[in-house]
Amino acid sequence: MNELGMIAIDLGASNGRVVYGRLKDNRIDMQELHRFENRPVAVNGVLYWDILSLFAEIETGIRRAVEQGLDFSTAGVSSWGNTVGLFDKNKDLLMNPVHYRDANPRSILKELHGKVSEETMFQRTWYKPMDIQPAVFLRYMMKKNPGLMKQVSTVLMISDVITWFLTGEMKSEITQAATSQLIDMDRMDWDAEYMKELGLDAGWFPRVLQFEETIGEMRPEIAGKKGVKVVAVAGHDTASAASCAASCEREKSLYLSCGTWSCMGCVTDGIKRDMRLFRAGVTNDLGLNGEKQLRFNHTGLWILQECRRFWEQDGSTIPWEVLNRETEEAEPFLAVIDTKADDFFRRDDMPKKVADYCRRTGQRTPKTRGETCRVILESLAMRYRYSKERLEECSGDTYKMMSMLGGGAKNRILCGFAANAMGIPVEAGPAEATTLGSFMQQAAAAGRLADLEEGRRIVRSGEEIRRFEPKDRQIWNDKYLEALRITGWAEHREV
Repeated sequence: MNELGMIAIDLGASNGRVVYGRLKDNRIDMQELHRFENRPVAVNGVLYWDILSLFAEIETGIRRAVEQGLDFSTAGVSSWGNTVGLFDKNKDLLMNPVHYRDANPRSILKELHGKVSEETMFQRTWYKPMDIQPAVFLRYMMKKNPGLMKQVSTVLMISDVITWFLTGEMKSEITQAATSQLIDMDRMDWDAEYMKELGLDAGWFPRVLQFEETIGEMRPEIAGKKGVKVVAVAGHDTASAASCAASCEREKSLYLSCGTWSCMGCVTDGIKRDMRLFRAGVTNDLGLNGEKQLRFNHTGLWILQECRRFWEQDGSTIPWEVLNRETEEAEPFLAVIDTKADDFFRRDDMPKKVADYCRRTGQRTPKTRGETCRVILESLAMRYRYSKERLEECSGDTYKMMSMLGGGAKNRILCGFAANAMGIPVEAGPAEATTLGSFMQQAAAAGRLADLEEGRRIVRSGEEIRRFEPKDRQIWNDKYLEALRITGWAEHREV
């Protein structure tokens, strides 16, 4: 097999990276070129993504590949979802994209749901409505700033914004478009009639690209040469990560893409048109090549990351290894928190938020960093069991194993807790699943793989996969039943 050099651009909610990949002899070798923080910026009460800074960091990464003489012929971009960029008729960005954790768009929810109820929104797309989605944000902007919205000619999802910067082509990738809650999943295209009901202009949204299509050529001044194809890999990072999960090859298996968010899902044989999904908080979603999935989205390592950020405000750096040791030494099952509660959604003094929640619910409060971390990780594991049960109810299947992907796969404490809470084995890895998924998809688009299954086998053969067996089943089961009562999750168990 001839070598194939590739570039993967992976933008997460907390950091981004540019990685070089080389496919040779049924192996993908990776070299991280540049890793950088993704720091939102608050201006006059609005929280923004610093998109131009992010693109400058991406250019730095690609430039390093050129300077090192690394040969590459394709590139792909994956990012978080639920965010759009607004462009005028001259294809100029009208404003920095607003962060999905900005509280302002929620003010439109009552008015929006008076026009189109949440239930109706779900039945139109079979994708669970969330207040962070572009369907909500665009309605909010039309009310808040109608003058600016009159200038809008094109709306792009965030990974599509980056591919526009790279290629000069304005197109939409399907898995990223699905997170807008504006896609007809049967046709895998924009739902113009639904947009009309919401008062949105279907003309804003460019053509949707499917798996393996070419978006355009990377600008030579960026790539250092002509002919580098930017490929429509899964633009939504969760879909990219899930594409290389072992569970996608096995029946009765789950995947969990765990970073700032935790996205648990399973492959299905088609769209589930059932209001039980709505009541359970489960959504249909799109994977690669039209693959249909069920997914349960909720908070991931965000709460823990924010605690660490707060503890480091004095200028110190706290290695994760130190926090892991303190977590292991802390008392188990001190308390449990509802990780989906609004208390924990926005930036704040997160350790205080955790303690306040415990106090308010009549529990003991964590006093140390280790106790706080342990409460968070145990609570996440409990939430994973809850997610598994909801997916089982909606799919009719019983899941026997889970693949843990992304940054969470590196946290052995969380992986062990997840296995204990769910009562099934957890296979952890690869941690860089989004990047490997991008490389796998680029190789398929270049005709170097027979199919995605071959790509998954290549990924697994080159990555360390750790297996965690469930332990201490009885106490974890007892504590889970307590957690259902304390958090209020029990009220939503039966759908």
